[in-house]
Amino acid sequence: MIFEDFSKKRWKRARLIFIGIAILAAILLGGMVTSFLVNPPLPSVRERQNNIAKALNIKANIISQDKKAKPRAAKKPLLPQTTTPISANQNQNLGENHFLSSAFLVQDDPDSLESYKRHASSTDIVFPDWYFLNSSQCSVLEKADPEITKAMTDAGKAAIVPRLTNGYLGKWYGPETRQMLHNSETSGCLVNVLSDLVVKSGAAGINIDLENLQPEDKDVYLDFLKNLTETLHKNNKMVTVDVTANDPAYDLEYIGQTADYVVLMAYDEHYPHSAPGPIASADWFDDVVSQGVGAIPKNKLIVALGAYGYDWTIGSSTPANSLKFSEAMTLAADVGAQPEMNHDSGFNMYFSYQDNANQKHQVWFLNGTTAWNEYLSAKNAGTAGVALWRLGSEDESYWQIFDAQTNGQSFAVAPKLTSVNFESDSELFKLKYDRAAGHLQLTTDTDGKIDYAMYDQLPSGYD
Repeated sequence: MIFEDFSKKRWKRARLIFIGIAILAAILLGGMVTSFLVNPPLPSVRERQNNIAKALNIKANIISQDKKAKPRAAKKPLLPQTTTPISANQNQNLGENHFLSSAFLVQDDPDSLESYKRHASSTDIVFPDWYFLNSSQCSVLEKADPEITKAMTDAGKAAIVPRLTNGYLGKWYGPETRQMLHNSETSGCLVNVLSDLVVKSGAAGINIDLENLQPEDKDVYLDFLKNLTETLHKNNKMVTVDVTANDPAYDLEYIGQTADYVVLMAYDEHYPHSAPGPIASADWFDDVVSQGVGAIPKNKLIVALGAYGYDWTIGSSTPANSLKFSEAMTLAADVGAQPEMNHDSGFNMYFSYQDNANQKHQVWFLNGTTAWNEYLSAKNAGTAGVALWRLGSEDESYWQIFDAQTNGQSFAVAPKLTSVNFESDSELFKLKYDRAAGHLQLTTDTDGKIDYAMYDQLPSGYD
């Protein structure tokens, strides 16, 4: 399942920039900065921020269609009019002779956009979170931040395919979505609203991510997708559909026949409410890909790779905390752990520790070594490409998988972290620019996959 908002630490980067500007100004004036008071106090490194919209101040436009409503004034396209549409013709798929690199971008995390800027040249399709469903009505919340959108278009030429999701502000609106789908009038109305949004935005198409559906919704969901695809194809726009692994609510074969691409989410084998374990063990991942290949045309199948971790408290009913890769590295450094992967761990990275309250923890996460193995499995299966969930949470070495010169040993060097780690809850901070690369001991098998890896030196970021 695609879940939102790993760390919820929205404004650390903004606060850091503010502090840096203040220090620079003081130096230019010839003064000596001896202290810096922040009011109100900065949040601790683990503080969660619940109201995303309020924190970001991204205006949400409610787009709906009413037979009695007056026509809306023409809206200026979000994207440049020179944006080349992607052909919906199966014979002209974007990845016909190219293994696709795609990635999901979330606007509520500044790290997500920064990651895209660094790796736009290695990205063919980007899925930004622009559209949200949070009711059973014919209405869509549009939250496309113009500045972020401009930065995306300036950074690269990837096809921009905005995501429609029924997950909003930490909640999945499954029941409301199901009610909408079972009402043919409302469902048809929503197709028109979405088509209007995509065409006027100048985007290359739309990515549909409707989750928490039930098997009895299968037929009406397929009707919705068929109607939407036919409508958007008339405007030369593509439709991509996200499906969770091993979910009976999705008819993979029919969705594969209908959509231009199907994004198979090959992660969350273990999840926050489950027992601790690998997020995508090698055997489980290969089974998921095999099921996808058996039902979906290979040239339409994109395999989504996870790039995050979970921290479970052993013996607790509290859900696991989700972690970015950088947070997993910082945590491992704090507790003196050496994360490793091997056959017994399902070739996922893991470590354990005991906190100050004497509670035991297990941490499982995905990194560049796991991405390399999954990339090889997906490519060897003949799929169209892979997708990263998500930009801003990944190990920087993930991007090596698209380099033709890469092999398993390429991952022995762990790139420096790009994040900023706050290790104090006080109001006085000292920033050190001594990032360091890490190192892994690793071995590979005869297929080129990494069959053992252990961090003997952890990478670090700005402290």
